Amino acid sequence: MHFRFSIFLSLIRSLFPRWDFFDQIAFSFVVYYKVSTDTEWKKLAFTQSHKSSRLVFNQAVNDTLMQSSVVEQFARDIQELENNTPNFSKSDIEDLTTYQLLCSLLEVKLKQKNLNNTEFQFKITAHNTSEQIDIFTSDKLPLVTV
Repeated sequence: MHFRFSIFLSLIRSLFPRWDFFDQIAFSFVVYYKVSTDTEWKKLAFTQSHKSSRLVFNQAVNDTLMQSSVVEQFARDIQELENNTPNFSKSDIEDLTTYQLLCSLLEVKLKQKNLNNTEFQFKITAHNTSEQIDIFTSDKLPLVTV
């Protein structure tokens, strides 16, 4: 197996938040999920409660920033894929490092909700002040129980 620098960079990029939000007013990305076809989409929040003890060591907020960064980077990777490969396939998306990280992240977050389902589906939506655009909707994915 060869070391692929592009995959390494993708992994590193997904772990750090982007700080270019000061440069432009852009879309914010929201994750929705549902556990069956007959249920409504539910927003999956990446928020943490504020506590004064977190002023010095703030692991929970750092974790939330990382999770939001994975969602943002996945949305950007899809946009790059659309620009660079107009006829991309589902397997091109599934090969993205950020897609794999996002699926793992969502599986962990949904397990924390103690859902009694064996599968889930998610979608990424871009929001700004005037519009909402669905960026990506997944197929049904297994919700693995350990």
